[in-house]
Amino acid sequence: MDPFDTAVTICRVAGLNPYQEAAQRSFKDLLSVVHTLRENGLDDETGKAMEAAVNIANSYIHSHFRYNLGMESEVATHCVSFALSDPTCQDDEYRRACSIEHSRRCLHCDAVQEIFKRLVTGLEVCKANFTDEVAVEKCSFAIEKAEEKINEYIMHAIRAFGQNYLWQELRLRVEPDPETVVFATSDFAMKVNR
Repeated sequence: MDPFDTAVTICRVAGLNPYQEAAQRSFKDLLSVVHTLRENGLDDETGKAMEAAVNIANSYIHSHFRYNLGMESEVATHCVSFALSDPTCQDDEYRRACSIEHSRRCLHCDAVQEIFKRLVTGLEVCKANFTDEVAVEKCSFAIEKAEEKINEYIMHAIRAFGQNYLWQELRLRVEPDPETVVFATSDFAMKVNR
C-alpha cells in the first residue's frame, strides 16, 4: 500500500470524532511527560510502571470502556443513568433514578484517574532536578489538559451510549408501520476538509 494513500485516508477521517482524537493525543502527551520525568530523575522502574499504566488506560478507554456501559450498573462509572441524571433538577426529563445500588468499582476506571495524580506527584518529586522552570510548567499543563480531554472523551462515550439506547427504545416502543411512521434523523452540519 502506498503511504501517501494512508495519509490521505487519515486526513479524510480526521474530525469525525474530535473527542476521541483529543483523548488519543492526550495519552501521547502523558507518555511524553513520563519520558521527561525519566530524563529528570524519575527512577527507571517507576517510569516503566507509569508508561505501562498510561498505555493500559489508553487501551481500556478506547477499546473496552464503552462495552462496560449500561443504562444501570452496579459500577457508578459504568452507569449511564447515574452519569446523565441531574438529581437537583425538578424536571423528570432530566432525572432518572437507578434501581441498582452502585456497590462495585471498576479498577480500570479508577486507574485512569489515578494516573493523573501519580504524574503530578512524580512531577513534584522530580521538580528540583529540572534545569528549566518552563519545562516543569509545560509538564504540569500537559497533565492538566490531558486529564480534561480524556475525561471529555469518557463523557462523550457515555452521552453517545445514552442517545443510542434511547433511540433504540423509541424504535421498539413505536413498532413502526412502514406506511404510517417515519423516523427522521438530523445532525449538525459539518465542515468539509478540502
